[in-house]
Amino acid sequence: MIVDAHIHVNFMGMSAEDIIARMDRDGVDQCWAMSLEDAAFYRSEGRHPVPADDVLAAAADHPTRIVPFCAPDPSLPDAPERLRRWASRGAAGCAELKVPLRWDAPAVGELLAAADELRMVLVFHMEDFRRRGAAAGPMQGHLLDFDALERRLVEFPRVRFVGHGQLFWKGIASPLDYSCAYPAGPVAAEGVVCRLLAEHPNLCADLSGRSGYNALARDPAFGAAFALRFKRKLLYGTDNADLGLMALLDSFALPADAAGAILGGNACRLLAGRR
Repeated sequence: MIVDAHIHVNFMGMSAEDIIARMDRDGVDQCWAMSLEDAAFYRSEGRHPVPADDVLAAAADHPTRIVPFCAPDPSLPDAPERLRRWASRGAAGCAELKVPLRWDAPAVGELLAAADELRMVLVFHMEDFRRRGAAAGPMQGHLLDFDALERRLVEFPRVRFVGHGQLFWKGIASPLDYSCAYPAGPVAAEGVVCRLLAEHPNLCADLSGRSGYNALARDPAFGAAFALRFKRKLLYGTDNADLGLMALLDSFALPADAAGAILGGNACRLLAGRR
């Protein structure tokens, strides 16, 4: 069973039918399709949001291949109720939570409380916006920072958190590199993400997008050891990109149990943990 645990319908030119065709090409059995609900933010970037209704409709058309995940914008006053309503319509989890709020924002806490009540998988995106040469000042981005994330992991133990995004994956190395989105070169020392994955049973991570691929590919020896060490914590995914992640994982020559867990077993296990 191979599961692409991070993808979006009607995003980057890919319809549900395009996604199914690519899955068939690559031997992928199932995917987790996620909404992107923060309309104001995405339109400010010249992109279109992915409404929950689009995700639920795609899953209804392809019920054995597409698993719907829907995350409301936490800044909306009825966000927790939206999540409950989408869950009643078949949403298997809360994703993708990608919003320009901090982890310790009260609105984020209210949404996490609803996800905890529903015992949901929650896929989140962490990203910092300040780059080399940017003016000094408070860091801005999606779901900053790691200390606050750890407090949320402890506060909501029934939520199965799945990390993703540029800042999250930069966190495999220490010190954190804020100068670029995708650091290159060897990992000199383990970062905060390694510790959080080791210490918190309700934290996993998906390898999708350039950020996940780069985290493993920047230092292949470290990447292979990381994949083996956290074989029960990592999920294969693409985020609509075609970067060769499966080939990279193959190059690590992981034991069959580790490869099977990352390519689909962990995703199936996380969903099976739902009530």
